[in-house]
Amino acid sequence: MVKFWGSSFSAGLFVVIFLAPLLVVADSNGFLPDKAVDRIGYGRIQRVNYSPDAKLITLTTSVGVRIIDAESLKQAGFIRLENFAVDLGFMSHERVAIATVDGLKIFDLNNPRYPINSPPQVQNTPIQTVAISTDEGWMAIGAIAQEGKKEQSEVFVYAVGEDETSLSQIFTLEGEVIDVVFDPGVTGMDQRIAVASQTEVFIWRKSSTESIFRNIQKGILPADLVINNIAFNSDGNHLLIGAYNTQTNSSEIYRQVVADPRPEFLTQIPNEKIFDIIFHPTQRNLFAIATDQKLRVWEVFQSDATRKGSPLLNRDFSADSITLAFHPKKKILAIGADNNPLNQSFVLFK
Repeated sequence: MVKFWGSSFSAGLFVVIFLAPLLVVADSNGFLPDKAVDRIGYGRIQRVNYSPDAKLITLTTSVGVRIIDAESLKQAGFIRLENFAVDLGFMSHERVAIATVDGLKIFDLNNPRYPINSPPQVQNTPIQTVAISTDEGWMAIGAIAQEGKKEQSEVFVYAVGEDETSLSQIFTLEGEVIDVVFDPGVTGMDQRIAVASQTEVFIWRKSSTESIFRNIQKGILPADLVINNIAFNSDGNHLLIGAYNTQTNSSEIYRQVVADPRPEFLTQIPNEKIFDIIFHPTQRNLFAIATDQKLRVWEVFQSDATRKGSPLLNRDFSADSITLAFHPKKKILAIGADNNPLNQSFVLFK
């Protein structure tokens, strides 16, 4: 049985508050938001995800993956892993692909004790990131190249069926792969994959009549930038790039129109290191940013993904690393944070 607020979950946190168009007010300890209701979790959090049907929340941590019932906020299962996990993607409502330092692991959440065989190309190799297309028909996996191929990464693209997963193509890029994302396009339309290394961004496209993705452009970014992650807006026409400028000690966000390889500078956040940027999958005007010092949620214009007005959420939140996830349908933001004032934490804003 899960016990909240007790010793069963050492120094973990679970918080629920309403996200309204005003600043969130902290309580007397300067960290917890108002209306805190529960705490949960331990282990170093790497990724927080909602299932596509929003019934489950997964917390990918250094000790495994915790499966949380999104309605009751109680633990519904646990996947213990022998190797450190860094990312997770939902292949369906009930099946997950987990990126670990020793290969891709696939589990059925109805029977999480035993893994499902993963594709041979991504076994026993360090996986950095995994992404699943909106229609759940494609999976992209970013992996560090094997020994002897220094400063190279490979991106494996698979066609995902009900009974099997078949390799479609492999892309090779210089440097360490950082992030892979699919655009949120609807089923039957053209699809795109964006891939980021620490210094470069690539976009590959597949039309609705093709079976493979083609490289359509390479983003040309300024020097001195270290890319942290990338995110498509809700219609897939704009790609936002979160990066850290080593010369100015600031975070910078760039917008890349999919049809133009020249990213446009959007905003700078001085003296903060960016951790995560995400768009809401259905509330198309919501955009969240996490740095090592603050959490921000902005409303944006759907036409060009630029922000409008003051942030809906703008509060201090110091941590060594932060990962974000929006509820697929509601205005709820889930935050996983490591080494903040309450140690390993999982925070939920409504």
